Amino acid sequence: MKKFLIAAHGNLALGIKSTLELFLGDALDFTYLTAYTDDAPNLEEALENFFSSIDEQTDQTVIFTDLYGGSVNQKIALKASGKANVFVIAGMNLPLIMETASLALSGEDYDNDKIAKLITGARQELKQVELVAGTLQTDNAETEQEMTETVTLEASTPALTERPETNKHMTMRVDERLIHGQVAMVWSKALKLDDYAKAGNAKAYTRLHFGIWGLNWGIYSLIPFFAILFGAKATESALKLIPEVIMHGLSVAGNLLPAVGMAMLLKMLWDNKIAAYFFLGFIVIAYLKVPLIAVSALAIIIAVIVAQNDMTLKTLKDKIGHGVKSLGQKSTDPKQQEVDDFYA
Repeated sequence: MKKFLIAAHGNLALGIKSTLELFLGDALDFTYLTAYTDDAPNLEEALENFFSSIDEQTDQTVIFTDLYGGSVNQKIALKASGKANVFVIAGMNLPLIMETASLALSGEDYDNDKIAKLITGARQELKQVELVAGTLQTDNAETEQEMTETVTLEASTPALTERPETNKHMTMRVDERLIHGQVAMVWSKALKLDDYAKAGNAKAYTRLHFGIWGLNWGIYSLIPFFAILFGAKATESALKLIPEVIMHGLSVAGNLLPAVGMAMLLKMLWDNKIAAYFFLGFIVIAYLKVPLIAVSALAIIIAVIVAQNDMTLKTLKDKIGHGVKSLGQKSTDPKQQEVDDFYA
């Protein structure tokens, strides 16, 4: 089993956790350790608990720390000393962690050579983004404003450690496709539907959806295909091989299907106000043996009567509401107003 520990000063590990969960989900066993903050656990105890969970016979563990020679790195190096299947990497960055995780997703084991190659590749992910000053003219006026122009970097751009003479800011190049999940699809070879949706890769999600749909019905179609291919005798022979208990169970299940269908229909349509009509229809058909056409005609008549009653009730409610409203209005006749005021 592959285990991973990300340990750093402050809350750096928690920030990396948020990013990794966005791209990798929870498919791998990652542990995140903060150090020297008010709410951080005791570093010695946390490391002791983590190392005690490692099975030295079956587990391989990769530990990422922030600063080479820092206090976190030193404590972990002391704990990992002498353990053949534990690899400690200092000076981590996000591409290094994701590339290392991708090996675990593909089922590969770690060794010192692979770790060294991963570190070398991660160093190449540190690129200088050249910012070239320029001008931009608008269509409406001959005004100029400063702008920046991104220059495409060649593969041979020297690494940070090879450019001691420059004091320009060094940043890690992040491809814009990373936001939409394409790069994450390459790094992670075992993503699920949730991960496709989380990464926003609609095309991959759609392909997988219809692919599973096609596979499902493709498997079902194999049954009639082979039945037709081998003929009726072969099909009968195959059916005879099925135990009698299973065939009886299938027959019982088949007889239950109409009842299940009716139950599903009632679940969608049931209303206590119209339950009496359901039982009325059941009695008319089951006990009075009235033909289905006659029952349908009777249902239409009942529906018309109910609709007419509803219209009558609505009309009465409107009249009553109008009368109550008129009671609150004073008459315009002076004599009637005097009477109303007297009895008020």
